[in-house]
Amino acid sequence: MRTLLRRLHPVRWLPMPKTWRLRWYLARANRSYDREVKKARQKGATRDALEGIQQGWWADTDELNEELEELRTRRLLRQAYRLDVPVPLRPIEQQHNEFWEQGHMTGSWYLTTAGINKVRTDIRTEIRARQETRAYWLRWVAAITGLVGALTGLVAVLSK
Repeated sequence: MRTLLRRLHPVRWLPMPKTWRLRWYLARANRSYDREVKKARQKGATRDALEGIQQGWWADTDELNEELEELRTRRLLRQAYRLDVPVPLRPIEQQHNEFWEQGHMTGSWYLTTAGINKVRTDIRTEIRARQETRAYWLRWVAAITGLVGALTGLVAVLSK
């Protein structure tokens, strides 16, 4: 019955970004966990029962968190590749290094906080460098446009 309700839930069918949907599922799992813990404490559950509930919550939320991290990593890498920014190499045999970590639930690779900070810093540096290059050429274009305007005015005055 619960599976049927989950499949028929309206949020599943709404057109929304995947990150919003995953965050909604994460908030839903947190609310469900809070309700279960509250019920268990009211019934006087043992420590083992509470730990069992917490293990189930970790399993649900770890998978959702890993999917969110994977989406964030993909978005950041897409921007880095578009700007030709070097990305830290993913480890081959290890499960994680300073910049990359492999998810335990999904098995997908995603950037750690240090990796995200490094890639973001490199992206900002590249964007700043491109803006400075554009500003340099824009000054010359503005100067040439002003010179052409002044020469046109001078020719107009002299021709009368």
